[in-house]
Amino acid sequence: MSEYDYDVNDVGDIPSESYTDYTYRAVRKNKSDIGLSVIMYISAVVSYGFSLVDGIGSASILQFLALVLVVSAVFVNQRYTWQTYAYRIKPLESRNTGDFIGYSFVVYKIQGKKSVMAANIPCRDCLKIVKCTHKNKHPAELAAYDKPDRYYFTKSLMPAEYYTAAFRADGGIVFISFEPNDALISYLKEYMNRKGSE
Repeated sequence: MSEYDYDVNDVGDIPSESYTDYTYRAVRKNKSDIGLSVIMYISAVVSYGFSLVDGIGSASILQFLALVLVVSAVFVNQRYTWQTYAYRIKPLESRNTGDFIGYSFVVYKIQGKKSVMAANIPCRDCLKIVKCTHKNKHPAELAAYDKPDRYYFTKSLMPAEYYTAAFRADGGIVFISFEPNDALISYLKEYMNRKGSE
């Protein structure tokens, strides 16, 4: 987690402007992914073991089930155990002039030493931020938006609490679900719907 100032002009005695540049890396809130994958690996071994017992007529079905369980467990590990996300609020610059025009909400997908940008959208296009829970994944505050595209950038499998932000996008409305800390939510709420000076 880091927070630092972004200097757009740092020359001599000319006063420089500083802007928020804040990053938060998601942390695992539960061990559901590990528990689920262990159960699937054990079930795969048991299923394959039973397929080798003489007199069982459905050996091929049990072997296929074992394969499906292993593939599913690897998917859970790939998506939740070995991968995480970092969320960033960073200064947004005009493509034409390079001037500061607001802030961007950026999501990075991180696995090992590899980091890939998964989303980059202006904070001013954020319409609403709603806290969700495992029991209430579709709160009434988000029901007004018709058929949004949904993206889940959560580290935890079945998180007890997370946030969903609704953004304006070229193709309509986009929902981004993520697990921020209080500081990042505070910045996003501060900069949402704030018009820039393009």
